[in-house]
Amino acid sequence: MRRAAAMLAGVALAAAGCASQGGGAAGPWSTNPHAVLNASLVSFDSCDAALERLKEDALARVGPYGLDGVGGPTAFAEDSTRGATSSRSSTAAPTTTSGAAASAPSSAGTAGVGDVSTTNVQEQGVDEPDVVKTRSDLLVTVVDSTVRVLTLSPGGPSLVGAVSLDRGYGHQLLLDGDHLLVVATSDGGIMPMDGVAPSATQGVPTTVTGSSGSSSGGVAAPTSPEPGTLLWSIDLSNPAAPTVTGTTLIDGSLVSARSVDGTARVVTTSSPTAFDFVYPSRPGAEASALAANRAMIEFSTIEDWLPTWRPISSDGAAGTPRALVDCAALDTPSEFSGFGTLAVSTIDLREGAVEPRDSVGVLGAGETVYASATSLYVATNQYQVVDAPSGGSSTRMYRPTTQETAIHRFDIRGDGPATYRASGLVRGRVLDQFSLSEYEDVLRVATTDTNAMVGGAVPASESFVTTLGESDGELRAVGQLGDLGRGEQIKAVRFLGPTGYVVTFRQTDPLYTLDLSDPAAPAVVGELKVTGFSSYLHPLGDGRLLGVGQDATTQGRVTGLQVALFDVSDPANPALVQKYTLPGASSDAGQDHHAFLWWAPASLAVLPVAGGSTSDGGYTPFVGAIGLTVDAGGIAERGRVTHPAASTSGGSTSPSCPPGANCIIEPGPGPMPDHGATILRTVVAGSEVLTVSSAGLKASAIDTLADRAWVPFA
Repeated sequence: MRRAAAMLAGVALAAAGCASQGGGAAGPWSTNPHAVLNASLVSFDSCDAALERLKEDALARVGPYGLDGVGGPTAFAEDSTRGATSSRSSTAAPTTTSGAAASAPSSAGTAGVGDVSTTNVQEQGVDEPDVVKTRSDLLVTVVDSTVRVLTLSPGGPSLVGAVSLDRGYGHQLLLDGDHLLVVATSDGGIMPMDGVAPSATQGVPTTVTGSSGSSSGGVAAPTSPEPGTLLWSIDLSNPAAPTVTGTTLIDGSLVSARSVDGTARVVTTSSPTAFDFVYPSRPGAEASALAANRAMIEFSTIEDWLPTWRPISSDGAAGTPRALVDCAALDTPSEFSGFGTLAVSTIDLREGAVEPRDSVGVLGAGETVYASATSLYVATNQYQVVDAPSGGSSTRMYRPTTQETAIHRFDIRGDGPATYRASGLVRGRVLDQFSLSEYEDVLRVATTDTNAMVGGAVPASESFVTTLGESDGELRAVGQLGDLGRGEQIKAVRFLGPTGYVVTFRQTDPLYTLDLSDPAAPAVVGELKVTGFSSYLHPLGDGRLLGVGQDATTQGRVTGLQVALFDVSDPANPALVQKYTLPGASSDAGQDHHAFLWWAPASLAVLPVAGGSTSDGGYTPFVGAIGLTVDAGGIAERGRVTHPAASTSGGSTSPSCPPGANCIIEPGPGPMPDHGATILRTVVAGSEVLTVSSAGLKASAIDTLADRAWVPFA
C-alpha cells in the first residue's frame, strides 16, 4: 500500500553509490513498458516549457496509487527513435589520446620521503574519488566519517591532524594542493532549515490531503525521503589543523565524480520528492485518490520537479534551496524517459570551492561514469520490452527483453561548465567504467546481452564491442564486434590505445585481444583460454598484463583467488606466463581497482586478501594484504601484511602507543594476528609500503613487507 512513494523515489534512477562506480540493473520483470528513453535529446527554451512537458507526462501516467511508469529501470519502446538531435549549439569535437598509457600510480613528488604513489585510476590525468589521497609530503584518508592527515617523512608516517564529519556515509576524497573535497551520501534525507520539507501538495484542498501528509476521505499519503549528496571543502594548508571551509547538500544520489587539472565534475541523479502522492486506504476510494494525485500535479511548479542545492552552515543548518540546474541547461529525450534529473555539476578544487556551479542536466537516469581528459560519459543500462505471444493455458507470461545501454557525452575541457554534446545507444549492458574508453575521438563500449529469462529458459548470452563517433549531437555506431563469449558474460575489460582486452566466463576464461585501430572494423586477433577468470586487468608495460580474479575448475566452480600474468606482446598469440592462486580466498581488488597497487620501480603488486585454505582443505582466516613480485620470470609472493582489529592496539605494537604517535614495532613473542581489520588501500612512500585500514596505518619495508611502524587511528 506504500508503493506510491516507492515509485516516485525510484524514478528510474538506480545510482551506483560508491563508488563506484558501475553495477547491474534490475531484472526484466521490473521493467517499465511506459517509459521510453532514446538518443534524441532536445533543449527547453524556458522553465514554462519544461514544466508543461513534465505535467503532460505526469498527468498521462498518474493513477490512484501515484505516478505510473517511473519505477525500476527505464524501458525502450520497440519503435523508439535512434536519431539524436539537440537544439543547443555544439562546439568542435574534442580531441583526446587518453587510454593510450597504462594507469599505474604516478609519482607525486620527491620531497623528503621519495616517490609517492597516487590513486590507481583508469586514465592518466583523470583523478577519481577514493578513501586515500596522497601528495609528496602528505597522506589523507577518510575512515568512519573521519578525515585524518598524516605527514610523510624519512622518519616514517605520523598522524598530525583529523576532522570528524558529522553526517553522511560512503565518504570519498579528491585532492588538489591544499584543497580537499569530500563527497558522500547523506544519511537522513533532505530537510531544509525549518525541518519541514516543501511539498507540491501545499495548496491542494485539505478535504483530500493536507500539506503535512494527513489525509481524509479514505486516502493515505506515504512518505519517502530521498538521499542527498554532501560535499565538504577542507583546507589542508596547516596539516595539523585541517579546517572545513564549506559544506553543501545537493538533491539526489551521488553517482561518481572526476577531476581534471583541479576542476571536479560531480554527477548526481535525483527524483522529485515534493509530492506526497496518496493511495486508496479502503475499497471505493480510488476516485478520490486519483483526484488528489492529479491535483498535486496540476498545482506543481518547476521547483517541485528539478533538484536544488543548499549551503550548510557550521552549525549544521541548511540554507535556502537554490536551483541546481537552470532550465536553459536542461535537455530531455524526445520521448518520455522518467521524471528524474541526471546532473553534472562543476566544482573548482583549486580555489577550495564547494558550491556547484553551472550544472547541466538531462531528464533521465545515470549509473556508470567514465571520463577521459576531455569528455565525461554517463551510461545507464536500459531494457527494450517486446511483447511475447502467450502459450499454453497460463495467463502469466515473461517478456523477453533486448538489453541496451544509453550513453550521454559531456565536454569537460577547461575549467568552465560541462557541456552536453551527444547521446547514443548500444546493445547490451555495461559491466563497469572499464567497459567504456575514448581514444582519438572514438568511444569504445563493451557490453553483454544476456537476453533475460523467458519462461524459465536461459538463452545464450552474447557480448559486443561497439565503436561510437559523434555526429550532429548523436553518438553513432561506427563499427561493432559481436559473438564474443557466446553463452558467457563479460567479467573484465581494458582498453589501451588501439588495443582492447575482454574477459568472458562461464566455465573457462577466454581472454580476447582486440585490434581497434580501425574503428569501423574492430576485430579479434587472439584468444587464450584458461581456467578461472580475471575481474580486473592491469597493464604492466612491456607487453605484460596482470589479471586479478578467481580461479575455477574446468566445470566453472570458483575455488579461490587468482592472479594471472599474461604475455600480450604478440596480440595474435596471448600467453599465460604464470598463475598465483590462494584457494578459499578473494580480493576486493577484483571489484575495486582503487584497492590494487602496482609499483613498477619495485616490480611490486599489492592487493588486499581475505580468506584462504590449508593443504588439508581447512579454512585459514587470513585478512590482510599480499605483496607479489611480478617480473618477466613470473609471480612470486614477497610478503604479507596484517592489521590488528580496529578496537585493539594489536599484535606486538607497544601497548602504550598513543593515538597520533609514530610507534616503532618491537619484536614480540609471536607474529601479528592473522586476522584483523580489513586493509583498504596500499600506498608506496619512498622505501616503505603503507597500508591503511579502519584500525590505522602500517609502514612495511618495500623489499620484504616486514613491519616497521604502526600508527593507530583510535
